[in-house]
Amino acid sequence: MSTLAPLVPNRFLHDSAKELSASLTRTMRPATAFAATAVVLTTVAAILLEAASIGGGLSAVDFPLGKTLLMETSVGHAMLTELITSVALATAVVAKSPRLVVGLAGLMLYQLTSVGHGAGIGIEFVEAVHILCGCAWLGALVPFVLALKTANLGVPRCDVSAAMRRFSLVGHSAVAGAITGGLATAGSVAGGRLFGLSFRYGSVLAIKVIAVGAMAALAVVNRYVLVPRIRTNVRSPLAINAATEVPLGLIAIASVALLGIADDPH
Repeated sequence: MSTLAPLVPNRFLHDSAKELSASLTRTMRPATAFAATAVVLTTVAAILLEAASIGGGLSAVDFPLGKTLLMETSVGHAMLTELITSVALATAVVAKSPRLVVGLAGLMLYQLTSVGHGAGIGIEFVEAVHILCGCAWLGALVPFVLALKTANLGVPRCDVSAAMRRFSLVGHSAVAGAITGGLATAGSVAGGRLFGLSFRYGSVLAIKVIAVGAMAALAVVNRYVLVPRIRTNVRSPLAINAATEVPLGLIAIASVALLGIADDPH
Protein backbone atom coordinates (compact mmCIF):
# COMPACT_ATOMS: atom_id res chain seq x y z
CA MET A 1 0.00 0.00 0.00
CA SER A 2 2.82 2.47 0.77
CA THR A 3 4.04 2.51 -2.83
CA LEU A 4 0.56 3.39 -4.03
CA ALA A 5 -0.04 6.28 -1.67
CA PRO A 6 1.92 8.87 -3.71
CA LEU A 7 -0.30 8.11 -6.71
CA VAL A 8 -3.45 9.46 -5.09
CA PRO A 9 -2.64 13.16 -4.55
CA ASN A 10 -3.10 16.19 -6.81
CA ARG A 11 -6.71 16.12 -8.02
CA PHE A 12 -8.12 17.92 -4.98
CA LEU A 13 -6.75 21.19 -6.34
CA HIS A 14 -7.08 20.69 -10.09
CA ASP A 15 -10.20 22.75 -10.72
CA SER A 16 -9.65 25.44 -8.10
CA ALA A 17 -6.04 26.36 -8.84
CA LYS A 18 -4.95 25.74 -12.43
CA GLU A 19 -1.51 27.34 -12.20
CA LEU A 20 -0.74 25.69 -8.89
CA SER A 21 -1.95 22.33 -10.18
CA ALA A 22 0.32 22.51 -13.22
CA SER A 23 3.28 23.43 -11.03
CA LEU A 24 2.67 20.57 -8.59
CA THR A 25 2.06 18.06 -11.38
CA ARG A 26 5.50 18.81 -12.80
CA THR A 27 7.09 18.63 -9.35
CA MET A 28 5.38 15.34 -8.46
CA ARG A 29 6.08 13.61 -11.79
CA PRO A 30 9.40 11.96 -10.75
CA ALA A 31 7.86 10.67 -7.50
CA THR A 32 4.85 9.36 -9.41
CA ALA A 33 7.07 7.54 -11.91
CA PHE A 34 9.15 6.06 -9.10
CA ALA A 35 6.04 4.89 -7.25
CA ALA A 36 4.56 3.28 -10.37
CA THR A 37 7.84 1.47 -11.06
CA ALA A 38 7.99 0.29 -7.45
CA VAL A 39 4.43 -1.06 -7.71
CA VAL A 40 5.27 -3.16 -10.77
CA LEU A 41 8.54 -4.47 -9.31
CA THR A 42 7.07 -5.35 -5.92
CA THR A 43 4.13 -7.09 -7.59
CA VAL A 44 6.50 -9.24 -9.66
CA ALA A 45 8.65 -9.89 -6.57
CA ALA A 46 5.59 -11.02 -4.61
CA ILE A 47 4.72 -13.54 -7.33
CA LEU A 48 8.27 -14.90 -7.36
CA LEU A 49 8.38 -15.19 -3.57
CA GLU A 50 5.01 -16.93 -3.45
CA ALA A 51 6.17 -19.38 -6.12
CA ALA A 52 9.41 -19.92 -4.19
CA SER A 53 7.48 -20.72 -1.03
CA ILE A 54 5.52 -23.35 -2.94
CA GLY A 55 8.51 -24.83 -4.76
CA GLY A 56 10.88 -24.81 -1.81
CA GLY A 57 13.18 -22.00 -2.91
CA LEU A 58 13.90 -19.51 -5.69
CA SER A 59 15.94 -22.11 -7.56
CA ALA A 60 12.75 -24.15 -8.02
CA VAL A 61 10.82 -21.29 -9.64
CA ASP A 62 10.19 -21.88 -13.33
CA PHE A 63 7.52 -21.11 -15.91
CA PRO A 64 5.31 -24.18 -15.23
CA LEU A 65 5.30 -23.43 -11.48
CA GLY A 66 4.50 -19.77 -12.09
CA LYS A 67 1.73 -20.68 -14.51
CA THR A 68 0.22 -23.11 -12.02
CA LEU A 69 0.34 -20.49 -9.27
CA LEU A 70 -1.27 -17.74 -11.35
CA MET A 71 -3.83 -19.84 -13.18
CA GLU A 72 -4.88 -22.51 -10.69
CA THR A 73 -4.86 -20.90 -7.23
CA SER A 74 -7.00 -18.17 -5.70
CA VAL A 75 -3.92 -16.36 -4.42
CA GLY A 76 -2.42 -16.53 -7.89
CA HIS A 77 -5.58 -15.12 -9.45
CA ALA A 78 -5.38 -12.12 -7.14
CA MET A 79 -1.68 -11.67 -7.92
CA LEU A 80 -2.29 -11.89 -11.66
CA THR A 81 -4.98 -9.24 -11.41
CA GLU A 82 -2.61 -7.02 -9.45
CA LEU A 83 0.12 -7.53 -12.05
CA ILE A 84 -2.18 -6.58 -14.92
CA THR A 85 -3.42 -3.51 -13.05
CA SER A 86 0.11 -2.45 -12.08
CA VAL A 87 1.28 -2.61 -15.70
CA ALA A 88 -1.76 -0.57 -16.76
CA LEU A 89 -0.92 1.91 -14.01
CA ALA A 90 2.68 2.29 -15.21
CA THR A 91 1.40 2.76 -18.76
CA ALA A 92 -0.95 5.52 -17.60
CA VAL A 93 1.95 7.27 -15.85
CA VAL A 94 4.04 7.15 -19.04
CA ALA A 95 1.05 8.45 -21.01
CA LYS A 96 0.72 11.34 -18.52
CA SER A 97 -2.95 10.66 -17.79
CA PRO A 98 -3.47 11.82 -14.17
CA ARG A 99 -7.14 10.84 -13.91
CA LEU A 100 -6.44 7.33 -15.18
CA VAL A 101 -3.47 7.03 -12.80
CA VAL A 102 -5.64 7.95 -9.84
CA GLY A 103 -8.39 5.55 -10.93
CA LEU A 104 -6.01 2.62 -11.41
CA ALA A 105 -4.22 3.37 -8.13
CA GLY A 106 -7.58 3.33 -6.37
CA LEU A 107 -8.44 0.03 -8.06
CA MET A 108 -5.18 -1.54 -6.88
CA LEU A 109 -5.82 -0.32 -3.35
CA TYR A 110 -9.31 -1.85 -3.49
CA GLN A 111 -7.77 -5.14 -4.66
CA LEU A 112 -5.85 -5.27 -1.38
CA THR A 113 -9.12 -6.12 0.38
CA SER A 114 -9.07 -9.56 -1.26
CA VAL A 115 -6.03 -10.45 0.84
CA GLY A 116 -6.40 -8.02 3.72
CA HIS A 117 -7.83 -8.31 7.24
CA GLY A 118 -11.39 -8.16 5.94
CA ALA A 119 -11.02 -10.96 3.39
CA GLY A 120 -13.37 -13.83 4.08
CA ILE A 121 -15.24 -12.20 6.96
CA GLY A 122 -17.60 -10.00 4.93
CA ILE A 123 -16.15 -6.54 5.62
CA GLU A 124 -14.21 -6.02 2.39
CA PHE A 125 -16.16 -2.82 1.62
CA VAL A 126 -15.43 -1.36 5.05
CA GLU A 127 -11.75 -2.20 4.68
CA ALA A 128 -11.75 -0.65 1.20
CA VAL A 129 -13.10 2.61 2.65
CA HIS A 130 -10.37 2.49 5.31
CA ILE A 131 -7.58 1.88 2.78
CA LEU A 132 -8.75 4.37 0.14
CA CYS A 133 -9.40 7.16 2.64
CA GLY A 134 -6.14 6.49 4.46
CA CYS A 135 -4.09 6.65 1.26
CA ALA A 136 -5.96 9.73 0.04
CA TRP A 137 -5.11 11.40 3.36
CA LEU A 138 -1.46 10.34 3.32
CA GLY A 139 -0.93 10.79 -0.41
CA ALA A 140 -2.30 14.34 -0.45
CA LEU A 141 0.00 15.53 2.32
CA VAL A 142 3.02 15.81 0.01
CA PRO A 143 1.39 18.14 -2.56
CA PHE A 144 -0.20 20.00 0.37
CA VAL A 145 3.25 20.79 1.79
CA LEU A 146 4.54 21.68 -1.68
CA ALA A 147 1.56 23.97 -2.21
CA LEU A 148 2.42 25.86 0.97
CA LYS A 149 5.99 26.34 -0.24
CA THR A 150 4.86 27.70 -3.61
CA ALA A 151 3.26 30.69 -1.89
CA ASN A 152 6.64 32.41 -2.03
CA LEU A 153 7.60 31.19 -5.51
CA GLY A 154 5.40 33.35 -7.68
CA VAL A 155 2.20 31.31 -7.53
CA PRO A 156 -0.80 33.58 -6.83
CA ARG A 157 -1.81 33.60 -3.17
CA CYS A 158 -5.47 33.12 -4.16
CA ASP A 159 -4.56 29.82 -5.87
CA VAL A 160 -2.82 28.58 -2.73
CA SER A 161 -5.76 29.65 -0.55
CA ALA A 162 -8.22 27.89 -2.87
CA ALA A 163 -6.14 24.72 -2.69
CA MET A 164 -6.06 24.90 1.11
CA ARG A 165 -9.84 25.21 1.28
CA ARG A 166 -10.39 22.29 -1.07
CA PHE A 167 -7.83 20.15 0.75
CA SER A 168 -9.59 20.93 4.03
CA LEU A 169 -12.96 19.88 2.63
CA VAL A 170 -11.69 16.61 1.16
CA GLY A 171 -9.43 16.00 4.16
CA HIS A 172 -12.36 15.94 6.59
CA SER A 173 -13.97 13.10 4.64
CA ALA A 174 -10.71 11.20 4.19
CA VAL A 175 -9.75 11.38 7.88
CA ALA A 176 -13.24 10.40 9.02
CA GLY A 177 -13.42 7.50 6.56
CA ALA A 178 -9.94 6.22 7.44
CA ILE A 179 -10.55 6.26 11.19
CA THR A 180 -14.12 4.94 11.07
CA GLY A 181 -13.22 2.18 8.61
CA GLY A 182 -10.16 1.26 10.66
CA LEU A 183 -12.12 0.97 13.88
CA ALA A 184 -14.80 -1.15 12.19
CA THR A 185 -12.21 -3.43 10.60
CA ALA A 186 -10.26 -3.84 13.84
CA GLY A 187 -13.44 -4.65 15.76
CA SER A 188 -14.53 -7.26 13.22
CA VAL A 189 -11.11 -8.92 12.98
CA ALA A 190 -10.76 -9.01 16.76
CA GLY A 191 -14.25 -10.48 17.08
CA GLY A 192 -15.25 -7.88 19.65
CA ARG A 193 -12.48 -9.04 22.03
CA LEU A 194 -9.96 -6.20 21.75
CA PHE A 195 -8.67 -6.90 25.27
CA GLY A 196 -8.11 -10.58 24.46
CA LEU A 197 -5.65 -10.05 21.63
CA SER A 198 -2.30 -11.84 21.58
CA PHE A 199 0.60 -9.70 22.83
CA ARG A 200 2.31 -9.50 19.43
CA TYR A 201 -0.85 -8.64 17.51
CA GLY A 202 -2.05 -6.19 20.15
CA SER A 203 1.33 -4.42 20.29
CA VAL A 204 1.44 -3.85 16.53
CA LEU A 205 -2.19 -2.72 16.53
CA ALA A 206 -1.40 -0.27 19.36
CA ILE A 207 1.46 1.22 17.32
CA LYS A 208 -0.90 1.74 14.40
CA VAL A 209 -3.55 3.35 16.62
CA ILE A 210 -0.99 5.70 18.20
CA ALA A 211 0.40 6.72 14.79
CA VAL A 212 -3.05 7.39 13.33
CA GLY A 213 -4.13 9.21 16.50
CA ALA A 214 -1.08 11.48 16.28
CA MET A 215 -1.82 12.15 12.60
CA ALA A 216 -5.42 13.03 13.45
CA ALA A 217 -4.30 15.36 16.25
CA LEU A 218 -1.93 17.21 13.92
CA ALA A 219 -4.66 17.42 11.28
CA VAL A 220 -7.05 18.99 13.81
CA VAL A 221 -4.41 21.54 14.87
CA ASN A 222 -3.71 22.38 11.24
CA ARG A 223 -7.36 22.79 10.30
CA TYR A 224 -8.76 24.59 13.33
CA VAL A 225 -5.74 26.46 14.70
CA LEU A 226 -3.33 27.25 11.86
CA VAL A 227 -5.49 27.41 8.71
CA PRO A 228 -7.79 30.15 10.12
CA ARG A 229 -4.61 32.21 10.62
CA ILE A 230 -3.31 31.53 7.11
CA ARG A 231 -3.03 35.26 6.35
CA THR A 232 -0.38 35.57 9.04
CA ASN A 233 3.01 33.88 9.06
CA VAL A 234 1.85 30.36 9.94
CA ARG A 235 2.77 28.55 6.72
CA SER A 236 6.01 27.18 8.20
CA PRO A 237 4.41 25.47 11.25
CA LEU A 238 1.53 24.32 9.03
CA ALA A 239 4.00 22.71 6.61
CA ILE A 240 6.01 21.18 9.46
CA ASN A 241 2.91 19.63 11.01
CA ALA A 242 1.74 18.26 7.65
CA ALA A 243 5.22 16.90 6.87
CA THR A 244 5.30 15.20 10.29
CA GLU A 245 2.12 13.34 9.39
CA VAL A 246 3.90 11.59 6.49
CA PRO A 247 6.31 9.41 8.57
CA LEU A 248 3.47 8.72 11.00
CA GLY A 249 1.41 7.48 8.07
CA LEU A 250 4.26 5.27 6.90
CA ILE A 251 4.50 3.80 10.40
CA ALA A 252 0.77 3.02 10.25
CA ILE A 253 1.23 1.34 6.86
CA ALA A 254 4.20 -0.67 8.12
CA SER A 255 2.11 -1.84 11.06
CA VAL A 256 -0.55 -3.08 8.63
CA ALA A 257 2.09 -5.17 6.86
CA LEU A 258 3.19 -6.60 10.21
CA LEU A 259 -0.40 -7.37 11.18
CA GLY A 260 -0.71 -9.36 7.97
CA ILE A 261 2.05 -11.74 9.07
CA ALA A 262 1.40 -11.61 12.81
CA ASP A 263 0.06 -14.49 14.81
CA ASP A 264 -3.67 -15.10 15.10
CA PRO A 265 -5.27 -12.10 16.87
CA HIS A 266 -6.20 -14.31 19.84
